[in-house]
Amino acid sequence: MIGKWLRRFSQSLKGTAIGLLIWLGRRLAKTVSIASLIRGSPVRSSAPAMSSPSMWPVKPFWRCDRRGLMVPTRIPVFAWDALRRLELRQELTRLNRDGLPELASPPDLVHVRNNVAVWRIPVPGHNDRYLKLHLDGGGDRCVVMLDAARFYREWVASSLEAQVGRSSTVALKRDMPIDYKFHYAADGFAKGRRNPVPLADGGANGLGWGSRIYFNDGVTRTYWLLTHGVASFPIEVSRTEPAMELHRLAGIGEGPIPYANLLAQNVWEFDDPASPWHPGNWLAEDRI
Repeated sequence: MIGKWLRRFSQSLKGTAIGLLIWLGRRLAKTVSIASLIRGSPVRSSAPAMSSPSMWPVKPFWRCDRRGLMVPTRIPVFAWDALRRLELRQELTRLNRDGLPELASPPDLVHVRNNVAVWRIPVPGHNDRYLKLHLDGGGDRCVVMLDAARFYREWVASSLEAQVGRSSTVALKRDMPIDYKFHYAADGFAKGRRNPVPLADGGANGLGWGSRIYFNDGVTRTYWLLTHGVASFPIEVSRTEPAMELHRLAGIGEGPIPYANLLAQNVWEFDDPASPWHPGNWLAEDRI
């Protein structure tokens, strides 16, 4: 009799403890951001100062796990994943509630020559940055112009259903600067016209129950662009179907741009001595 009562009592305690943990997780997701959940010694990010904080708790309380994601050292991974999913769901709710700005204009294509295309990316409050693409190969490879705000919303929605991993799961904007490779992207973009940054390589798979955005390369570069408030940017896609799906989700213009269409354009502004794009006419701040 006593043993039966003890078993019931232990089951009741177990259920109460689980319920308390779930309640605490929800409260944390509502009141505490991921970046501020565990405060360590602040380490300055190499990104330019923006509206977001310039001091981030990167080390020693953050580490990169085997999936390439930044996780705190003092919280179990499964608990962290659950908290991230809660915050992603709340972020998607906020984005849907606030609405999206008008569709952005595509970035300017300023140079196409010797199988290299270069785009100028305006960055609010900072010098323009540049992205490049080597137009080697061919086949189905193409470029998709993305509206940054719509792409971020679709990436958040996709991350709720995708398997957790660096190539398919987005970090919230406020947490992007703690990415373990963020300083490399900042250093790359700081070179400006002198050495444009390669386009990210990704796409989207349209499935019966939704779309999954993925990256083959360039996650951190995309983080840098999103956190610095760019309106639009191009991305390279290796096949036609993922390019069409990505354009449907967040694309600008009539559709994906094949390599052949880019090569057919005659844009040599970097080589015209009368053009502001020519190296001889660069401003001092462009000679980093």
